[in-house]
Amino acid sequence: MIKHLLFLVTLGGAVACGGAQPQPNNPTTTAAVVAPEPKQLEPAPAPVAETPAAEPEAPPAPEPPKQVMAEPCDGAWICVSVSTKNKVEKRLTQLIGDPQFESTQSGMIDDARGPAKLDLDGKTYEVALKRLAAGSQIVLKGGSQEIVLDKHKANDFSYVGIIATKSKDGSVLVDIKYMK
Repeated sequence: MIKHLLFLVTLGGAVACGGAQPQPNNPTTTAAVVAPEPKQLEPAPAPVAETPAAEPEAPPAPEPPKQVMAEPCDGAWICVSVSTKNKVEKRLTQLIGDPQFESTQSGMIDDARGPAKLDLDGKTYEVALKRLAAGSQIVLKGGSQEIVLDKHKANDFSYVGIIATKSKDGSVLVDIKYMK
């Protein structure tokens, strides 16, 4: 009996010292592999409610064309009209930008260049500079006549620029500018 007692004491010591302990009677478990969480998908945009197609707007009415107006004949220009009866009259507007006239002719005159020749409706005209003791004159020659368009008292210019055209009534229109 002592032998048995020693055996039990030895067995008890082994259990007390951390020997192998019987496992509780649990069913065997295995470690489950956890799958990563699926990525959260962005919510799909809400469907757009279709509205009935509105009738297209009519395009805005085009702006009326700006009315082109001739520039006033200011102090830098001398604007004249020569009637069919050779009467010279001052005009209030320049030929440049005047919508009444489809085309104009231009030229330069001075002492060296001589007269500017213009072909207005098939008839040749000359605009010439005449230097006189008392100043200068700009003259229009058409046929055998010479018509004075302007008299300039001072000799404070080098040349003269001209723009000319013929109106529907047959008048010759000339713009004159004295330049240094």
